[in-house]
Amino acid sequence: MRGFDHERLEVYEVARQFTRWLRQLLRKAELQGWNVVADQLRRTSVSISLNIAEGSGEFAPGEKNRFFRLAKRSATESAAALDFLVDVGVLEEADIRDGKDLLHRIVSMLVRLIQTNERHALARDVRLSPTPARPLNVSVSPCASVPGL
Repeated sequence: MRGFDHERLEVYEVARQFTRWLRQLLRKAELQGWNVVADQLRRTSVSISLNIAEGSGEFAPGEKNRFFRLAKRSATESAAALDFLVDVGVLEEADIRDGKDLLHRIVSMLVRLIQTNERHALARDVRLSPTPARPLNVSVSPCASVPGL
């Protein structure tokens, strides 16, 4: 049995799959001077996994979602970097298809995690909010005198 919260998340496993896929792709690719993009892809793939792990270890829903949103942004950036490598002729669309499928799964799962956390936080806030005080049913005559005035 795994001991960390992130190890129980399917999205974390898919992020790891993407990292392994990317490693294989970059080994085969002849980057022809586009090493800066490969470096960025390596960083974003690391960011996806690490932000998922960090978010899953958080208790506060807002902080948890902040890390999941960072992971989502890194996944989206990875997809754009892969597109860029196609656009400059380093890769073909077929070369990136599996990676983009993994990234799409990651983004979809993260969006669902974020939405679920937001619903749970909202439900918790509603349960924890005090019941509104009932207004006092007091009528005051317009002609009533106020002592001391």
